[in-house]
Amino acid sequence: MNVHPALVRILRRRHRKLDRTLRGLIREVTEHCDAVRRELPESESHYSYGLEVYNDIHNLQARLEAFRETWIGDLR
Repeated sequence: MNVHPALVRILRRRHRKLDRTLRGLIREVTEHCDAVRRELPESESHYSYGLEVYNDIHNLQARLEAFRETWIGDLR
């Protein structure tokens, strides 16, 4: 498949912008989950929910790295 180089640059720029946005969101959610973990006792229902969300974020980060490798062509 032959793709015009300008199109490739445009798509990479858009993918990088999406990547930065997702990383910022992930960072905020992770910080919130850490705060919940530190402030609540383990018996609190929000504590276990925070751990579930933290696990989901970890899985999302793995998918984000695969996205970077496939669509942006680099890894962090």
